[in-house]
Amino acid sequence: DWYPNLDLSTSKWNTYTVIFFKACIVSTFLGYLATTWLYFVFPDMPPFPGDLFPPQIYYYYLSYLVFGLFYPCYLFMAWSTLLFALCLTFAFVACLTPVLTSDFRGDRAPAIGQNIEQLRHLENLTRVYRQVELLHKLFLENYAFMLVPVQSLVGQYGLICNYSLISQWNEMDDATKVFLLTLLVISQVTWYLFLTLSGWFYDNSVKVLKSWKALGVCHCVEVFSGIDERHVQDADSVKEM
Repeated sequence: DWYPNLDLSTSKWNTYTVIFFKACIVSTFLGYLATTWLYFVFPDMPPFPGDLFPPQIYYYYLSYLVFGLFYPCYLFMAWSTLLFALCLTFAFVACLTPVLTSDFRGDRAPAIGQNIEQLRHLENLTRVYRQVELLHKLFLENYAFMLVPVQSLVGQYGLICNYSLISQWNEMDDATKVFLLTLLVISQVTWYLFLTLSGWFYDNSVKVLKSWKALGVCHCVEVFSGIDERHVQDADSVKEM
């Protein structure tokens, strides 16, 4: 066991994770209720698809209500998807951050309550490191195909928001300006944090292997580094073929 004597209920990361999940759930339902309320109260706002129907049909109460039944369902699916992706990402980060910054680091003392003999035993250390490495690679393999499309969408959305604000600044009301500016900032900052987090994981994985020299397991560092190098060489040979 990686944590033989650690009570996870007292862990700082475990406490923060539970609070974050609850905050995400509350924020998701508030966002869903707010966007649904805006649709029924302010249907002429630019974020809503009021141009799908001619005005004389769109404002007919039957069409308005029928489309209104579909639109909240669509909003709920969109907000639920965002909630799932956000919780999954944070759970992944919350689980690996203490491992990469403290538990795997041979040059740092373990957290209070951990048995260092069992925690950093050679067999336990290498086995769990390989499990974390495989988990991280599996996570990247499943989400790597989304990186390029998401990068394009984030960039295009930013251009659309900027163009709309610049070209129609005088015609827009204050609510629309604030809405577009808020979405622009949130999308760009979120994508920046995601890319920064990816680089942070890579830097800490390198520090982990180097810190094992303090535990007297230099041969394990060479083994794991050699495995990574062979993966790169195999990938290059496949590309040449």
